[in-house]
Amino acid sequence: MTPCTHRGPIAFHLRSHLCGSRGVMEPVYRCTLHVICTHRKYRHGQTEQVCLACDDYQPQQEATSAQDQTKANQPAQSTGSPSPAAADEEPQKLA
Repeated sequence: MTPCTHRGPIAFHLRSHLCGSRGVMEPVYRCTLHVICTHRKYRHGQTEQVCLACDDYQPQQEATSAQDQTKANQPAQSTGSPSPAAADEEPQKLA
């Protein structure tokens, strides 16, 4: 699973209490929406948001492509310098 755009750095680790992963240290991440979150459940009755079950989950690639589409829809801004193609052309004479 691709990390969510809202997920930040690891804040701390908690020990898993679920069967099959008991004793494994699970990272708890900072989250811009839910304060803290975990990638998967680590115990029953968990209060932290779980990324795998989150309705607000947005993969980082999706957010990046959305930003690219926004930039593509905006008109290009002129830098004031001529383009390389324009440098090869002769200046037009005004009559």
